[in-house]
Amino acid sequence: MDRNNMLLYITRETTESPPVFAVDVSNSSVRASLYNSHANSFLNQEARSLYQLNTTPDGGIKTNPDTLLKSVFIVTYQVLEKARKLSARIGAVALDTFWHSIRGN
Repeated sequence: MDRNNMLLYITRETTESPPVFAVDVSNSSVRASLYNSHANSFLNQEARSLYQLNTTPDGGIKTNPDTLLKSVFIVTYQVLEKARKLSARIGAVALDTFWHSIRGN
């Protein structure tokens, strides 16, 4: 199914169920968006922030945790700002990260 056909305009009919705020922290960017109860994203209710990973000689990757956290804050703020009144109705938050490869020194 074409993802563009799944995007919804914000109307009373599309917001009867509380929206879900989703954040995806991947190894190259942080993305955030709002979805309805049918898992369709709302049109123009998304944001993305790119960041750089550094590779180590042994094949690992590193990034500055402050930069990563700042990226999460930026996309969160951008989506909530775009959503305006709809953001007050958020019923759930979903978070997907590359946690399995995050560890401290």
